[in-house]
Amino acid sequence: MEASIPLEALRLGCEAFASDLNPVACLILKVMVEDIPRRRHELAGELRRVGTEIKAAAEKELAEFFPPDPDGARPIAYLWARTVRCESPSCGAEIPIYRSPWLSKKGANRARYFTESADGQCRVLLVESAPKGGPVTFRITSGHGSEHARPGFTRLTGTKAPGNNANVVCPCCGMVLPGNKKNPRTAIQLARQHGGSATVFDQHGRRIGGARLLAVVVTRPGRKGRDYRLGTDRDYEAVWPATKTLQSINPDATTDASLALPDEPLPPTGTLGFRVQRYGMSGWGDLFTPRQRESCYSL
Repeated sequence: MEASIPLEALRLGCEAFASDLNPVACLILKVMVEDIPRRRHELAGELRRVGTEIKAAAEKELAEFFPPDPDGARPIAYLWARTVRCESPSCGAEIPIYRSPWLSKKGANRARYFTESADGQCRVLLVESAPKGGPVTFRITSGHGSEHARPGFTRLTGTKAPGNNANVVCPCCGMVLPGNKKNPRTAIQLARQHGGSATVFDQHGRRIGGARLLAVVVTRPGRKGRDYRLGTDRDYEAVWPATKTLQSINPDATTDASLALPDEPLPPTGTLGFRVQRYGMSGWGDLFTPRQRESCYSL
């Protein structure tokens, strides 16, 4: 039962009885209907105190996996892209899959077209170089956005083809890697990577495949708002230890580490809207990056 009905009954002075088959929903209902009305001021202060303690403990435990930048900037989000290979015989470039190059549409929330300008408030991720065979390189730039086509404005698109499909367009040669049911080349490649959320490293910690870091969202001391920068080798150096740690954990052994990892199987295909199994994701752990899974274990 939703908490809004018994809450409305309490507001009207009625005697309300409520329950739920889901124990989590039942706990939320009890807190909303009983604890908050009785102890709202005391509970709010305690919640802030506990939240502050948890935040401080998490920052301390996860500092090695989410280090600050050398200039003092603090990363708050990492924008990753799964990758596949172009299957054109004359190309073979690694294609990062992303739907949109927009990073920020400040002042132009419905913008689809973009023009580069130093005084613009919008931020986008543009392909800087894409020679046949790769590699694909990017740059982050500022500019103005527009909802409608205008002279000097360009329609921005990612490598994910528009529409309800899994087609991917190679930025190097223009070939479309199909993802439909009759020819699911995209799904086949991602299935080999168990979904592609993990970065593949060589024995020296250098990225050689898998997920690619496109951009990092950061905040800077003394400055309002967010800033953006490209991913660097230093960012991958923070991911590499988590990958090594997970590789050393035996999933069949009953240890604190194995119990902390979300390795339970996903529901059958189609259950609760799940369609990710066709991309090689069979367990809950496949939905997360190694750094996210290592963070669960560390905490």
